[in-house]
Amino acid sequence: MARNVHYYSYLFSLFFFKLAVGAILLATSWDSLTLSHNSLLNVSLLMALSFTPAAFSRLLFNRLSFFSLQKLLTTTFWLSAVLIIIESYFILEKSYLVFVVNFILWIFIFVIEVSSEKWYVALSQNIALLDVRKLSGISTSVAQIGVILGPILVLVAKPFSHSLIYWIIAATLILASTPLVISIKQLHKPASVQIKPYDTQSVQKDKRIACIFAFAMIWPTLAIFNISAPILSKLEYHTINVAGTMEVLIGLATALAGFLHPLTTKFLTHRKRLTYILLTLIFFITFIYFYPGILVIVFIGTFFTGLTFGYLRVELRTFLSRRYTPKVAGEIIAAANSWSGFFVLIYCLIFYFNASSGIQKGITVVFPMSFVIAAIVFYSLLLSDSRYQEETN
Repeated sequence: MARNVHYYSYLFSLFFFKLAVGAILLATSWDSLTLSHNSLLNVSLLMALSFTPAAFSRLLFNRLSFFSLQKLLTTTFWLSAVLIIIESYFILEKSYLVFVVNFILWIFIFVIEVSSEKWYVALSQNIALLDVRKLSGISTSVAQIGVILGPILVLVAKPFSHSLIYWIIAATLILASTPLVISIKQLHKPASVQIKPYDTQSVQKDKRIACIFAFAMIWPTLAIFNISAPILSKLEYHTINVAGTMEVLIGLATALAGFLHPLTTKFLTHRKRLTYILLTLIFFITFIYFYPGILVIVFIGTFFTGLTFGYLRVELRTFLSRRYTPKVAGEIIAAANSWSGFFVLIYCLIFYFNASSGIQKGITVVFPMSFVIAAIVFYSLLLSDSRYQEETN
C-alpha cells in the first residue's frame, strides 16, 4: 500500500512538471518570435539558452547533493515558478533580459529532471523486469500526457491574456511540489524484496560512457523539434495552431508508446523489435523533411516519429534502471545533461546557418538528422549488452 502511494506521488509530481515544461517551450518560443524582426535568430537563441543550461546541471546537482531529494525538488520547483513569472515580464516587454532569465530557469529545470530520474530509478530497484518496464512505460506516458496538455494550455490561454499562461505555469510548478513530503520519506523505507542491478562495478564502467552519450542525445533532439515546429508553423502555415498540434501529436504518440511498450515485448525478439522501430522512425522523419508543405504528412510523420522515438526512450530508461543504482543513475543523467548542452549548441548553430543559407518551409537538415542520430545511438546501446538481451527476450 505504501509503495503504491509512493508510485502515485511520483507520477503526480512528474505529470505537473512535464505539463509546465510543455507549456514553457511553446509559450516562450512563440513569444520570442516577436522580440525583434529576426524571428529565426530569436527562437534559435532562446532554444539554445533553454537547453544549453543542461551543461551546468551536473555541477549544481553535485553541489546540492547535501540536500535531501525532497528538499532539492521542492526548492527547485518553487524557484522555477518565480523565474517563469519574471521571464514573462521581460518577454512581454520585448527585453533581451529574457534570455538571461530563461537560461537560469532552465538550469533549475534540468536539476528537477535529474532528481526525478533518480527518483524513478529508486522506485525500480526492488521490482522484477516486467514491473520495471511497466513503470517506465507508465511514467513516460504520464510525462508525455503532461507535455501534450502544456501546448493546449498555451493555445487556450493566449487569446485571453499574453501573461495568463505564465501564471498558470507557475501554479503548475508549485502544484508539482505538493506530494513530495509524503512520497520521498517513503523512499527510504526498506523493501521486502531486494533486486539489485545485475552488473558488477567493472562492467558498469564499460557502459557508463555509452549511457551518458545516449541520454545526452535526448534534449538536443527535442530542442531542434521545438525550434522547427514554430518556424514551420509561422513560415508555411502562418498560425501557432500547427506548432501546437505538432507538440500535441508527438507527446500523444510518446504517451501511447509508453502504454504499448510492455505489451510488445511478447512479440519478436529484442533485436527485431528495436530494428523495426529504428527503420520506422527513419522513414517518417525523412518523410516530413521532404514534404513539409503537406500538412497531413507533417502530422502523420510527427505522430509516428513520436511513437518510435518514445518507444526507444522507454527501453532506454528500463535499461538504465535495471543496470544501475539510483546514485549512479543520477550521476549518469546529470553527466548526460551536461553533455547535451554541448550538442544543443552544435545543433542550433547548424540549424541557424543552414536556415540562413536558404531555409525551405521551416525545415532544415538538422531536423531529421537529430532524430536519426539519437535513435541509432539508443539502438546500439540497447543491443550492446548480451545479458540484458537474454533477459528481455
